[in-house]
Amino acid sequence: MCRSCYHCSFYCVRSSRRAYFIRRRELNFMMSLIVAIISSFVAVYAGAIMINAPKKFLIPAGIGGLICWIAYFLLLPITGMLANFYASLLVALYSQLMARVYKTPVTMFFIPGFLPIVPGLAIFRCVYFYISGNAIKFNQYLSETIQIATLIALAIFIIDALFKSNKRIVSLYKKQKK
Repeated sequence: MCRSCYHCSFYCVRSSRRAYFIRRRELNFMMSLIVAIISSFVAVYAGAIMINAPKKFLIPAGIGGLICWIAYFLLLPITGMLANFYASLLVALYSQLMARVYKTPVTMFFIPGFLPIVPGLAIFRCVYFYISGNAIKFNQYLSETIQIATLIALAIFIIDALFKSNKRIVSLYKKQKK
């Protein structure tokens, strides 16, 4: 590194080239994030159409999937497999809140909301390696699929239990108040 890079980076050709690549990498990350967000919204919107959701629930369901994918995409490099759990917690919370706002069953938002993080590729690879006879890879992807499915189910259970206990506490409080 030359002396001008250390003192004043914009005068050095090497440092400006490095800054250009850093900016380009950040731009590529942002573009991939934007494309992933738009794609997840469109996929969840289409998934909501496929389960015959009423038209007034399509946009909120799409937003739920968008929230899920943003959380997963941003947390995956940091937490790895737990990104599925945290994204599932957010979707379960969002689904519970939207179900109360729109006075509809929670599944109207659950099913489309979890589409972005369903382990479809892991399931496909699991079946592929089972058919091809590769037991090691089969066990690896089977384990990954079961872990992701368990994390999603655990997140749904936690949020559902919190909402049910909150409902019970509110009803007991109302009885005591009377």
